[in-house]
Amino acid sequence: SEILVRAIVAEGRYGSAIPAFGFERRGAPIQAFVRLSNVPILPKTQVYFPDCIVVMDPGLLKAVDVFQGLGGEGLFLINSRGWPEVSCKTVLRVARVDATGIAMRSLGRPILNTTILGALARATGWVSFDSIAAAIRDYFAGNHQVDPEANTRAARLAYEETEVEEVSYAQ
Repeated sequence: SEILVRAIVAEGRYGSAIPAFGFERRGAPIQAFVRLSNVPILPKTQVYFPDCIVVMDPGLLKAVDVFQGLGGEGLFLINSRGWPEVSCKTVLRVARVDATGIAMRSLGRPILNTTILGALARATGWVSFDSIAAAIRDYFAGNHQVDPEANTRAARLAYEETEVEEVSYAQ
């Protein structure tokens, strides 16, 4: 969420990232909320009615109501090799990418955060891939434990491999 906000701000717009942590252990489900706007952003709370939902673990579809608050103009982006079976009130678009496979090929580990940003840029058009790539490089600059170029390549592959379908699901 922080890298996405950096990319949006670099394009001259406004953004805020609000992480929400539950159990503080590696691998525990987390939520992150992002607001993007052309005008300054005042609210500093979680987003209750999102325009986009990103699910990195398809197992959450059976455990959590991931569609809560998503309106009829929404986008659902999922890390999946196949098209998921989903049931919700309305979704305008569904996008999927095998972010885990891309991360394993590019990074050697299933680290999805930067990878999924490429998919998000492709599926939404809200931010350019060039801004995402620059934000990834900037975010990891000076961090000798992370290869910014490998993360940028993973995001690029996700951008290129993301598939989007215009659909409407009804309960």
